[in-house]
Amino acid sequence: MTKLLANLTLASGMGLASALAFSLPAQSLVFYDLHFFDTEGQLVGTGEFSHEKHPFAGVINLCVNQLSCNIPLEISASDQFFQVTSFVSDVRGLSFEFLLNNPNNHQTYLFWRPFDDNLMSSVVPCRTRDCIGRRLFFMDNIWYDGIGRSEVSAGALMNATQWSSWLRGSRIPDFAWYSESGTWTATKRSVPEPGTIFGLMAVALVTGSLLKRKGDSIKPDDEPK
Repeated sequence: MTKLLANLTLASGMGLASALAFSLPAQSLVFYDLHFFDTEGQLVGTGEFSHEKHPFAGVINLCVNQLSCNIPLEISASDQFFQVTSFVSDVRGLSFEFLLNNPNNHQTYLFWRPFDDNLMSSVVPCRTRDCIGRRLFFMDNIWYDGIGRSEVSAGALMNATQWSSWLRGSRIPDFAWYSESGTWTATKRSVPEPGTIFGLMAVALVTGSLLKRKGDSIKPDDEPK
């Protein structure tokens, strides 16, 4: 009975450590938890985003049509631009997933700058009638996605402290219109390092081994009848 208990403890300990190891996010990404507040300071939504662990380095051409336009934007690792890989929120209209996940917008970049008070930068395509030559726009200090036309105007915008989202226009029924804004906070998610995971596995192994030795030292005659 004691041997069985020791073996079960060892197996469950290793199972827990393994589950923790495999359920953790990829260590190549950094995650932040988001909280959104309205202008009165009331919590109205939550979300999360992730960015690459290492800073971006490269040259981005700010024109899609390179034959007629060539405006390079050079970013070095020392600039501390970390490329955003995902963004989700449950606030109405506040999303950048279209930019991040649309394969036709591979020129889009959202950057997080944790060592700068302004925190944000982005390179996004222009999608209004005023765009000429399919030019991209580098926007310092904000994330933005939207279109602005008389028949429909929709957008999502965030800077270092504030957010806003809106939908309106002649082609949108009045009851569907909205315009919301407020403040937000981002908290870096704590993820155990690989050393911590292996430490948990080591504890499970040692604990199971000690219990197994104790079980082996008990003779059958010593066990309760």
